[in-house]
Amino acid sequence: MYIAIGVIAALMIAYVVFMIVMFNKSARGRQTEDNLFSDDQPSYLRPYLERLRENRKWLDKIPFEEIYVTSFDNLKLYARFYHCEKPKATAILVHGYRGDGETCYPILSRYLLEQNIDVVIIRHRAHVHSEGKRLCLGLKERYDVKSWCDYVSTIIPKDMPMFVSGISMGGASVLLSSSLELPDNVKFLINDCGYSDGYEELKAAARFMKIPPIFYAPIGWLLYKITEGVDFKKVRPVDEVKKSHLPILTIHGEADTFVPFEMCKEIYAACASEKELVTVPGATHGMSYLVDTDKCNKAIQRWIDKYLS
Repeated sequence: MYIAIGVIAALMIAYVVFMIVMFNKSARGRQTEDNLFSDDQPSYLRPYLERLRENRKWLDKIPFEEIYVTSFDNLKLYARFYHCEKPKATAILVHGYRGDGETCYPILSRYLLEQNIDVVIIRHRAHVHSEGKRLCLGLKERYDVKSWCDYVSTIIPKDMPMFVSGISMGGASVLLSSSLELPDNVKFLINDCGYSDGYEELKAAARFMKIPPIFYAPIGWLLYKITEGVDFKKVRPVDEVKKSHLPILTIHGEADTFVPFEMCKEIYAACASEKELVTVPGATHGMSYLVDTDKCNKAIQRWIDKYLS
C-alpha cells in the first residue's frame, strides 16, 4: 500500500513539475519572427497561405518607421509605424499570444493603408524586438496599450482620430485597456476573439490542449502571482468593459474553442458603451478575418465611417 501511495505521489509531483516547466516556457513569448513563407504551418492556415504571403510581401514594401515606448515597468517596447501618403486616421494593431503583428495583420494592414489610414503594429513585451521575460496575457499589456496610445497621439496631427484593434490576447489587452484613460482621439476599439476572463481562459486553454484544468490553471495562476505579481482571478476583461466609455466592436468565430465562443456574448452583454457583435460561422480561433474577410471588412468600415469621419 505504501509503495502504491509513493508511486502515485511521485507521478503527481512529476506532473506538477512538468506543468510548471511547460507553462513557464510558453509564457516567455516569442523572440523570432514567424516565417509565413515556409510551408511548415498549421493545417488550418494552409488554405490561406498564398493570400497571407501575397499581402505580407505587399506590406513589406511599405515604408515604416521604427518607434519605441518605455512601459510603466521600464521595458523598451517596439512597434512599426506604416505610413500612407495622405492619412486621415491611425490604427494601432495589437497581436496575439506569441505572435507578431506582421503575421497577424498583413491583410487588414493592407486594407487600412489603402483606406488612407496609417498603421502602427506593436510588438508585445517579451516578443520580437520588445524587452521583457514573459507575457502576461493582457494583465500588464493593458498598460502597454495605453502607453502606445499616449505616445502615438503625440506624433500624429492633434486632430487625427485613432482606433485600436487587438486579436486573441491582444483583443483581451485592448478590452482591459478600455476602462483606462486613453487619449481623446482614440474613437473606438476592436476586439477580435479576446477572452472575457483570464483565469477561465487558462482552463479553456488546458481543455483545448487536453490537459486537466485542475492542474494547469492553478499552476499558471500561482506562477504569475509569484513572478509577475498579477492575479488572474481579479482582473477580467468582462469587468473592464462595464466601465468603458469607448465604443467596442467585437468579432468572434463561432467554431472557436480555444477562446470559447460564449465569451464574446459575455463581453457584448457586459459592455456599457456603444457596441456591435459580429460572428463568423465556421471560424476557429483567430480565423474570423481570414474565413470571411468581406464580412469583417464591412463591419470595420461601418465603424470607420461612423466614428472617424
